[in-house]
Amino acid sequence: MQPIITKMRLLLTNRFVLFSVFSSVFVVVQYCSFGSWLPSTETKDIWFYSGIFMVLFSMLFIEPYYTSPKNVITNAIPLLLVFLAIKTDFGDQHLWWTTVVVLIVLIITSIIALTIENKNKSPDYRCNKVSNILKDFVVIIGQGKVLYSAVFVYFLLTYY
Repeated sequence: MQPIITKMRLLLTNRFVLFSVFSSVFVVVQYCSFGSWLPSTETKDIWFYSGIFMVLFSMLFIEPYYTSPKNVITNAIPLLLVFLAIKTDFGDQHLWWTTVVVLIVLIITSIIALTIENKNKSPDYRCNKVSNILKDFVVIIGQGKVLYSAVFVYFLLTYY
């Protein structure tokens, strides 16, 4: 019995296996729901599946243990580019502007936090304290699972 439990734990801790299982489940659900293995190329389906994919990918591979300001930058820039590309198609311009401003603030704050940090000084050094406060702020909001989940939920409610 013990070897089976050990093998199950290994499978559950292997992120690639988990990602493959989740992806397979989504493909099967897609087939059972709509009769095709892959989603259509309609905008709503692309947003839906790319949102799910990015949440899973971010949680399992990009930020499995913790998020750094570098991760926040790599999460926010692609989203910012997507939102800039869909500005004319976006229904609520106030929400679009709010989203774009939040993404820009996250990027700028992350850059500032990384720039002012001085690893040669003590943690009590003023710039390091400010850097840590900024890091804490951007890491809470800028995690991939937070950013991509918010976008995913918005487009889920908008298109479905």
